[in-house]
Amino acid sequence: MRSPLKRSVLTGVLAALLAATGLYLHDRRTGAEAARLRSENQRLLAALGPTGVTSAPAAQEAGAPDRERAAPRPDVRRPVVIPGPYRDEGQSTPQATLQTIAWALDSADLERVKDLVMFENPSAREKVVAMLQSLPPESRALWPTPEDMAASVMISDGIHRPYPAASILQLSEVETLAPDRARLRLPGSRLDGGIYQKAGNGWRFVILEKAIDAYLAQHARAKPAP
Repeated sequence: MRSPLKRSVLTGVLAALLAATGLYLHDRRTGAEAARLRSENQRLLAALGPTGVTSAPAAQEAGAPDRERAAPRPDVRRPVVIPGPYRDEGQSTPQATLQTIAWALDSADLERVKDLVMFENPSAREKVVAMLQSLPPESRALWPTPEDMAASVMISDGIHRPYPAASILQLSEVETLAPDRARLRLPGSRLDGGIYQKAGNGWRFVILEKAIDAYLAQHARAKPAP
């Protein structure tokens, strides 16, 4: 028999997962919110001007989020050509994978996102498996695999908290950790410090076990006391 604490935690996780599912399916059906965010991103890119540099007042007038204004700004002595909206650049390098993830999330392409991410280790994946097994059958049917669940949550998060513009993502720098493992540095962005692993057909974004633990703990704390 589960303790009241365990039941409370599982109930909180279930509520969070169902909420994320509703957001994802709604946005996938209508596409309205994703289209609005894409339009806003293109407007912000246009505000950057021909050199790819935006002054602080201009960014504020364009309604740029705080994380965008906090991102590193290019040196005006080295103009940056604006590459346009998010794009599929493949997975040949960590930076290319970052651009492709932004494109896949913006497109709500579940299968592409699944191909771009991986769990850090079997333990991390098993925690998601255990979470899915605790759900009722109709909820488990929405996510046949842990990768489906991870990609769905990432898409929902990407729609409501879109990545910085492609011109900002291209400023990321690689910190090599091993021949097949790297960290991307993008100071001032929530993407700073992301880990990438070379596996299969190219580089993938690594879903860290500590990130899964934090996700579970966050939603357990958010559950109202009985």
